[in-house]
Amino acid sequence: MDGPASRPKFVLGIVFPGASRWPPQIVIRYACMIATGELQLGPLRLRAPTSWKFTPLGGMILARTDARLGTMQITLAFASNVARGADHAACLVQLRQFMQEPTEQEIYVEKSDQADAVFGHVTVHNASLFRRYWYRFKENGLILALYQCKADQFAAARTEIDEAGTIAATLELCAPK
Repeated sequence: MDGPASRPKFVLGIVFPGASRWPPQIVIRYACMIATGELQLGPLRLRAPTSWKFTPLGGMILARTDARLGTMQITLAFASNVARGADHAACLVQLRQFMQEPTEQEIYVEKSDQADAVFGHVTVHNASLFRRYWYRFKENGLILALYQCKADQFAAARTEIDEAGTIAATLELCAPK
Protein backbone atom coordinates (compact mmCIF):
# COMPACT_ATOMS: atom_id res chain seq x y z
CA MET A 1 0.00 0.00 0.00
CA ASP A 2 3.00 2.27 -0.46
CA GLY A 3 2.31 3.11 -4.12
CA PRO A 4 1.80 6.59 -5.64
CA ALA A 5 -1.95 6.55 -4.89
CA SER A 6 -1.35 6.19 -1.15
CA ARG A 7 1.17 9.07 -0.88
CA PRO A 8 -0.09 12.51 0.13
CA LYS A 9 0.03 15.31 -2.46
CA PHE A 10 2.71 17.95 -1.87
CA VAL A 11 1.95 21.50 -2.90
CA LEU A 12 4.85 23.90 -2.38
CA GLY A 13 6.13 22.00 0.59
CA ILE A 14 2.80 21.74 2.41
CA VAL A 15 1.01 18.40 2.59
CA PHE A 16 -2.62 18.49 1.50
CA PRO A 17 -4.23 15.05 1.62
CA GLY A 18 -6.42 14.81 -1.46
CA ALA A 19 -5.18 18.18 -2.79
CA SER A 20 -6.14 17.28 -6.35
CA ARG A 21 -9.83 17.70 -5.37
CA TRP A 22 -9.30 21.37 -4.41
CA PRO A 23 -9.48 24.17 -6.96
CA PRO A 24 -5.98 25.59 -7.65
CA GLN A 25 -6.85 29.02 -6.22
CA ILE A 26 -7.52 27.45 -2.80
CA VAL A 27 -4.23 25.57 -2.86
CA ILE A 28 -2.40 28.74 -3.93
CA ARG A 29 -3.93 30.79 -1.11
CA TYR A 30 -2.57 28.35 1.45
CA ALA A 31 0.83 28.13 -0.24
CA CYS A 32 1.83 31.81 0.02
CA MET A 33 5.41 32.72 0.88
CA ILE A 34 6.91 29.22 0.80
CA ALA A 35 10.50 28.95 -0.48
CA THR A 36 10.73 26.39 -3.29
CA GLY A 37 12.99 24.78 -5.88
CA GLU A 38 10.41 23.77 -8.49
CA LEU A 39 6.79 24.72 -8.04
CA GLN A 40 3.43 24.94 -9.71
CA LEU A 41 0.96 27.71 -8.94
CA GLY A 42 -2.31 26.87 -10.67
CA PRO A 43 -1.43 26.63 -14.37
CA LEU A 44 2.07 28.16 -13.93
CA ARG A 45 5.15 26.01 -13.46
CA LEU A 46 8.63 27.40 -12.75
CA ARG A 47 11.99 26.63 -11.23
CA ALA A 48 13.62 29.05 -8.79
CA PRO A 49 16.44 29.23 -6.27
CA THR A 50 15.17 28.32 -2.83
CA SER A 51 15.92 31.85 -1.60
CA TRP A 52 12.94 33.18 -3.61
CA LYS A 53 9.45 33.32 -2.11
CA PHE A 54 6.29 33.52 -4.23
CA THR A 55 2.95 35.07 -3.31
CA PRO A 56 -0.09 34.88 -5.61
CA LEU A 57 -1.95 38.18 -5.53
CA GLY A 58 -4.98 38.62 -7.76
CA GLY A 59 -3.92 38.06 -11.36
CA MET A 60 -0.22 38.34 -10.51
CA ILE A 61 2.37 36.32 -8.70
CA LEU A 62 4.82 38.41 -6.71
CA ALA A 63 8.27 37.12 -5.82
CA ARG A 64 11.24 38.37 -3.85
CA THR A 65 14.25 37.21 -1.92
CA ASP A 66 15.02 37.80 1.75
CA ALA A 67 17.39 40.59 0.69
CA ARG A 68 14.33 42.58 -0.52
CA LEU A 69 16.30 44.61 -3.04
CA GLY A 70 13.63 44.35 -5.69
CA THR A 71 10.49 42.46 -6.66
CA MET A 72 9.46 40.18 -9.48
CA GLN A 73 5.94 40.10 -10.90
CA ILE A 74 4.64 37.33 -13.14
CA THR A 75 1.39 37.61 -15.09
CA LEU A 76 -0.69 35.22 -17.15
CA ALA A 77 -3.06 38.00 -18.25
CA PHE A 78 -1.67 37.93 -21.81
CA ALA A 79 -1.41 34.13 -22.06
CA SER A 80 -3.89 33.74 -24.91
CA ASN A 81 -3.18 37.04 -26.72
CA VAL A 82 -0.76 35.58 -29.28
CA ALA A 83 -1.44 33.03 -31.98
CA ARG A 84 0.14 29.60 -32.17
CA GLY A 85 3.61 29.84 -33.71
CA ALA A 86 4.15 33.46 -32.56
CA ASP A 87 7.58 35.03 -32.96
CA HIS A 88 9.55 37.65 -31.02
CA ALA A 89 7.73 40.54 -32.71
CA ALA A 90 4.28 39.24 -31.66
CA CYS A 91 5.50 38.69 -28.09
CA LEU A 92 7.03 42.19 -27.95
CA VAL A 93 3.70 43.76 -28.96
CA GLN A 94 2.05 42.15 -25.94
CA LEU A 95 5.00 42.92 -23.67
CA ARG A 96 4.86 46.63 -24.57
CA GLN A 97 1.18 46.69 -23.56
CA PHE A 98 2.13 45.17 -20.21
CA MET A 99 5.06 47.58 -19.78
CA GLN A 100 3.16 50.84 -20.26
CA GLU A 101 6.50 52.69 -20.35
CA PRO A 102 6.71 56.26 -21.67
CA THR A 103 8.11 56.33 -25.20
CA GLU A 104 10.97 58.65 -24.21
CA GLN A 105 12.49 55.94 -21.99
CA GLU A 106 15.68 54.36 -23.29
CA ILE A 107 14.83 50.71 -23.88
CA TYR A 108 17.17 47.80 -24.64
CA VAL A 109 15.78 44.64 -26.23
CA GLU A 110 17.46 41.23 -26.20
CA LYS A 111 16.00 38.19 -27.94
CA SER A 112 16.98 34.60 -27.18
CA ASP A 113 15.91 31.38 -28.75
CA GLN A 114 15.25 28.43 -26.51
CA ALA A 115 14.80 25.00 -28.07
CA ASP A 116 11.11 24.90 -27.16
CA ALA A 117 10.14 28.57 -26.62
CA VAL A 118 10.45 32.16 -27.79
CA PHE A 119 12.18 34.10 -25.01
CA GLY A 120 13.50 37.60 -24.60
CA HIS A 121 13.68 40.64 -22.39
CA VAL A 122 13.45 44.42 -22.45
CA THR A 123 15.41 46.59 -20.02
CA VAL A 124 14.40 50.09 -18.93
CA HIS A 125 16.82 51.94 -16.67
CA ASN A 126 16.46 55.57 -15.62
CA ALA A 127 17.62 57.72 -12.72
CA SER A 128 15.04 56.32 -10.30
CA LEU A 129 14.26 52.71 -11.36
CA PHE A 130 15.74 49.67 -13.04
CA ARG A 131 13.17 47.42 -14.72
CA ARG A 132 13.64 44.27 -16.76
CA TYR A 133 10.65 42.69 -18.48
CA TRP A 134 10.68 39.14 -19.89
CA TYR A 135 8.42 37.27 -22.25
CA ARG A 136 8.32 33.51 -22.74
CA PHE A 137 6.03 31.92 -25.30
CA LYS A 138 5.42 28.25 -25.81
CA GLU A 139 2.61 26.79 -27.88
CA ASN A 140 0.30 26.80 -24.86
CA GLY A 141 0.63 30.52 -24.06
CA LEU A 142 2.58 33.69 -23.31
CA ILE A 143 3.89 34.50 -19.84
CA LEU A 144 5.23 37.94 -18.95
CA ALA A 145 7.39 38.90 -15.99
CA LEU A 146 8.97 42.03 -14.53
CA TYR A 147 11.80 42.57 -12.06
CA GLN A 148 12.24 46.06 -10.68
CA CYS A 149 14.38 47.78 -8.08
CA LYS A 150 15.44 51.32 -7.25
CA ALA A 151 18.24 52.54 -9.51
CA ASP A 152 20.57 53.05 -6.55
CA GLN A 153 20.10 49.34 -5.64
CA PHE A 154 21.07 48.13 -9.13
CA ALA A 155 24.66 47.10 -8.29
CA ALA A 156 23.58 45.24 -5.15
CA ALA A 157 20.68 43.59 -7.00
CA ARG A 158 22.73 42.09 -9.86
CA THR A 159 22.43 38.56 -8.46
CA GLU A 160 18.66 38.95 -7.97
CA ILE A 161 18.32 40.28 -11.53
CA ASP A 162 20.24 37.30 -12.92
CA GLU A 163 18.20 34.87 -10.82
CA ALA A 164 14.95 36.53 -11.96
CA GLY A 165 16.09 36.01 -15.56
CA THR A 166 16.77 32.35 -14.82
CA ILE A 167 13.29 32.01 -13.28
CA ALA A 168 11.71 33.77 -16.29
CA ALA A 169 13.46 31.33 -18.64
CA THR A 170 11.64 28.42 -16.95
CA LEU A 171 8.09 29.84 -16.87
CA GLU A 172 5.54 27.63 -18.55
CA LEU A 173 1.81 26.98 -18.60
CA CYS A 174 0.63 23.49 -17.82
CA ALA A 175 -2.46 21.74 -16.56
CA PRO A 176 -3.17 22.52 -12.90
CA LYS A 177 -2.29 19.66 -10.55
